[in-house]
Order: sequence, then C-alpha cells, then structure tokens
Amino acid sequence: AGGVVKCIAQVGGAVAGLPLGFLQQRAGWRGVFLLTACISAASALATLPLWLTMAQGATITARHGTVADFQQMQQAGSGRACGGGGLAALDSSSRPLRAADKKRL
Repeated sequence: AGGVVKCIAQVGGAVAGLPLGFLQQRAGWRGVFLLTACISAASALATLPLWLTMAQGATITARHGTVADFQQMQQAGSGRACGGGGLAALDSSSRPLRAADKKRL
C-alpha cells in the first residue's frame, strides 16, 4: 500500500507543475496559494467524518523482526511462496501487543 501511495504522490508532483504554472501566470502566486489552501480545506472536510472512526474488533499486533517472528510467518503461510496465506496469514501470526512491548516503544 505504501508503494501505491508513493507512486501517486510522485505522479501528482510531476503533473502538478503545468496547471499550477498556468495559474501562476494568470493569477500570480496569490492565486496558486489560494487554490492549494482551498484544496487542503476540502481534503480536511472530506476526511472529517473518519476522524473518530475506529476499527471494530481489531487488535494491535507487533513484529520485532526476530527469527521467531519470521518462523511464525512461514508456518502460517505453510511454507508457500510469498507467505501463501496472504494478509490473513500474516495477521494471524502476529501476537497482540503486550504491556512490556508498549514500554519499549
């Protein structure tokens, strides 16, 4: 998911120059900043309903990159390539975050 977001951000940054350049030529920098402020406000309003939304029944899991974590992921995927069991297998191999783990974070 991170790669998809990064790709979209890179494409957006590459493509944004042309329309913002035209806007800067016609309306000046004030117009560019006003447009970006309006887009930012619209984005904030669009995400506002999600602000207090929580996943139902989700537990916080932690992996520390240890050999035991890797072995659990392999066992959950039955040794097939790429984990075999998909994301569900990876999530089931994680252990809930304990109080001792929270202190280390």
